[in-house]
Amino acid sequence: MESKDENTIVQLDECDLQKHYDASWAFYKKIGSPKCVVAPMVNQSELAFRLLCRQYGADLCYTPMFHSRLFAQKPDLKTKAFATSPEDRPLFVQFCANDPRFLLAAARTVEGECDAVDINLGCPQGIAKRGHYGSFLLEEWPLLTRMVKELHDNLSIPVTCKIRVLDDEARTLEMCRLLQDAGCSVLCVHGRTKEMLKQSIGPCDFDIIKKIKETMQIPVIANGGIETMDDVSRCMEMSGVDGVMSSEAILEDPRLFQGGIESVDDSIALAKEYLCLAKDYTADTHKKALRPHVFKLIYRSLCVHPSLRDLLHHADDDEIEKVIDSIVEKEKDWTPEERAVAYAKTTTWYRRHPHKGSPEEEEMRIKKEMERMRYLEMDEEEEEPPAFDLFG
Repeated sequence: MESKDENTIVQLDECDLQKHYDASWAFYKKIGSPKCVVAPMVNQSELAFRLLCRQYGADLCYTPMFHSRLFAQKPDLKTKAFATSPEDRPLFVQFCANDPRFLLAAARTVEGECDAVDINLGCPQGIAKRGHYGSFLLEEWPLLTRMVKELHDNLSIPVTCKIRVLDDEARTLEMCRLLQDAGCSVLCVHGRTKEMLKQSIGPCDFDIIKKIKETMQIPVIANGGIETMDDVSRCMEMSGVDGVMSSEAILEDPRLFQGGIESVDDSIALAKEYLCLAKDYTADTHKKALRPHVFKLIYRSLCVHPSLRDLLHHADDDEIEKVIDSIVEKEKDWTPEERAVAYAKTTTWYRRHPHKGSPEEEEMRIKKEMERMRYLEMDEEEEEPPAFDLFG
């Protein structure tokens, strides 16, 4: 049975609120008033990739999400999972949590090596639902405010939060205010609900982010729908936020904040550059990061040369660069026109899930329907084909 305290929304004393707001702005200015931000991404925003992004205009990076209870209970996990370097600042370390005690214990293991500790209140994946964290806590305001205030009261560095919006505007604004007044110093807002992901992703709602920004007394970072530097500028203009975060798009284009890649050759060069950084920080690069990073960086080339997908999937870490070299070898005798024709049929990894309501989604729907009708005309005993794959 929960105690009365566990069912109570906690806030800073009213007399301390203005001091908290002022301190939040002072902190944001101290770390350079970052405008271009790299999102927390599991097994993807690790040290080597963060350093690559920083070379191309990223002002602030988040670590991957770490599990607070595991960090608190297994002291050796930090050594295996977390790494940073002098060049890797400013840095926010993100934890998922549903218990203020474990969250504080985990945060204390990193507070001397980062600029802030972030609470993940935005993950919409099934694993977050099963683990009772991320965006599946957004309606549990007593728990949210207790976690924020626990860190605010007991850490030497600020606590920040990354959220998704609720499907009710008034409740979204109230939730943001409660997080702020419990001690959150920077709020990052993904302008989608937790139900909007993958094929149902839909457009990012910059209007609600604007309303949150107008309501808040602390810095606000926008997240969602950021594919290019033009999107960054458009988002800042429309919402008035203090910074803009990119997640999926920057995995494919680490040069996003400097205008983006201009050619397939740029993508290949970035893949090699990432591998060089990963080698320099071998002990600090999770083995699960290498292939996924390279896959996204050279995604369009893998669509043109599908046989290289399996080669990459089965390659040892020291063989990954050979896959990249194979692209160059296969295309060395192509004319610019031949290359243009081959790549004209590809899309980007970021666009692999057509946005709901977009022309791309309608095109995909029509193709799937045509594929379905074609197989309905086949012999009934014939095995049902796999789902239609544009690049299958």
